[in-house]
Amino acid sequence: MKKKKAVVKRNKYLILFLVVFLSYVGYSVVQTEIKIQELRAKETTLKEELMKLTEEKESLTQQLEESKSLESIERIAREKLKMVKTNEVIYIIQDEKK
Repeated sequence: MKKKKAVVKRNKYLILFLVVFLSYVGYSVVQTEIKIQELRAKETTLKEELMKLTEEKESLTQQLEESKSLESIERIAREKLKMVKTNEVIYIIQDEKK
């Protein structure tokens, strides 16, 4: 009879240990899965941002190449700096409505 009680008592501790251990393992698995989902979402966001920045870089590189041409430099000088070529006269026409 004492042997049965000792075996049952030992089994209770073993079962308690297994329940606690399996609970911990289950909790760890759930936490890891949550972290993986968060990291995947962050990865997607970062990939989208990388694509946008790559497109912006390509656009800026193209603008830089275009700005090196003489036609572009001349257009900017005329439009923004109001420069003229030698022996060139600019006529300003005013609207009569003003």
